[in-house]
Amino acid sequence: MSAMRTTVLVVDDDADFRGLAAFVVASQGLIAVEAADCGECLEVLRKDPERILAVLLDYYMPGMKPGPCVAGIRELLPATVPVVLVTAAVDAGQRARELGLTHWLSKPFDLDDLRAILRAARSEDAHPAI
Repeated sequence: MSAMRTTVLVVDDDADFRGLAAFVVASQGLIAVEAADCGECLEVLRKDPERILAVLLDYYMPGMKPGPCVAGIRELLPATVPVVLVTAAVDAGQRARELGLTHWLSKPFDLDDLRAILRAARSEDAHPAI
């Protein structure tokens, strides 16, 4: 039996955004782990992928382009773990689809939208698809 996924990885080069997202994650009874770029994100995932419930991933970050970053994340996590693209770009949905992602949040977003994504991820983790 696998461990319950209780950690949300917040990947963004903006420390203020990471802090806000971490606050919302904690308010939902979950653990937030922050990463400032994709390289740091992949290091975190390599250490303990079984605990990750969801990844909040900024689109624009230094170091690695979004495509290779998402590919690296997908190599380390099961497809059932949502990777949520978070961006201020006008075409967030299109960018997410181009990356093979089905979840996205457009900055600025309503905190209730983030809470809904976290609730859905928890529900899926409690009752995984067979």
